[in-house]
Amino acid sequence: MKKISINIMLLIFTLTLVACSNEKIESNMSSTAADFEFIDQNNETFASDQLKDEWWIAYFFYTNCKMVCPQTTANIVNVQATLSSDGITPPIIG
Repeated sequence: MKKISINIMLLIFTLTLVACSNEKIESNMSSTAADFEFIDQNNETFASDQLKDEWWIAYFFYTNCKMVCPQTTANIVNVQATLSSDGITPPIIG
């Protein structure tokens, strides 16, 4: 029992140190995406040129996924709601 307590305290201490880091997190949110073209649910073409000069969120998922997809979809809905409440409405391409 004492060994488990020590391990838990060590884990908490390590996570605290990591959370206090001042290092900048690098992102690629402003990177240019490669051109693409898909067929949507209405059998119409949707291409990247329809999104030129706009911010957008790409979300790729499997249509037959029962493990992580439902939670990931819920997270995307939350992101969309949060952005919308701030007046930001980027299209979500999925």
